[in-house]
Amino acid sequence: MEEVRCVIKEKGGVCHSLLQRFGRSALPPDSPYKWDKYQDESGNYVIPYVISGDYSPEEKKEIFAAMEKISKNTCVAFRSRSAEEDYVEIANIKCSAYVGRFGGVSLLRLENGKYGCMGKRTIMQMLLHTVGLYHEHRRPDRDNFIKVHKENAIQDLSTHFQFAKLDPADVSTYNLPYDYTSIMHVGKDHYAESGKTTIETLDPAFQSGAAFLHVQTPDLHIYYSEEFTPTSTEGRKQEVQDVEYVEDV
Repeated sequence: MEEVRCVIKEKGGVCHSLLQRFGRSALPPDSPYKWDKYQDESGNYVIPYVISGDYSPEEKKEIFAAMEKISKNTCVAFRSRSAEEDYVEIANIKCSAYVGRFGGVSLLRLENGKYGCMGKRTIMQMLLHTVGLYHEHRRPDRDNFIKVHKENAIQDLSTHFQFAKLDPADVSTYNLPYDYTSIMHVGKDHYAESGKTTIETLDPAFQSGAAFLHVQTPDLHIYYSEEFTPTSTEGRKQEVQDVEYVEDV
């Protein structure tokens, strides 16, 4: 699964963006797929949604909690759809999400059950794809930070897509440094055969954590603002447990 578009909030006179808090690889500034069509009275960019899938109250609670976490840290607000033409449909089938807004219905698939994708981290990643973020390991400059071992991956029709680098014309890093600890970074055994490694970090300090988590203290970026100062990932070396512009889990 996978990746932003619009987001920043003013805090103490400092502008904090979606990219800085959650990811460092997003739709470019001039992308027509940004969720910049609707705004509320506070100036937040609104993403209308409907939930068509059959989820338990507990599962819906996790979806709403992830939406709230994104909204609290960015200028993006998820709102139940009224009559908006463009909106997100959350469906209980497979696990994938459109990156950004695609006129009309933009699908976000969150399947429950034994082989589903209803974990807190996965729900957050899927919603961030909808906002406009890509997986960190697919950045155009990723070879300077990780080594991808495709030979250790599960071999099926999705293998190439899971590890393909994004075209620089389709994505922007907004001059932000590569972030091993981003919630949008996959783990060392992403799409791997049992017991094997597909993502090797060139900085060994980040390898043993497997998946990278920034849900409790998310680190979003600039997507919707020009006021932004890139920050380094130094000092954050901690072990942590992570078509058409569509990203699969």
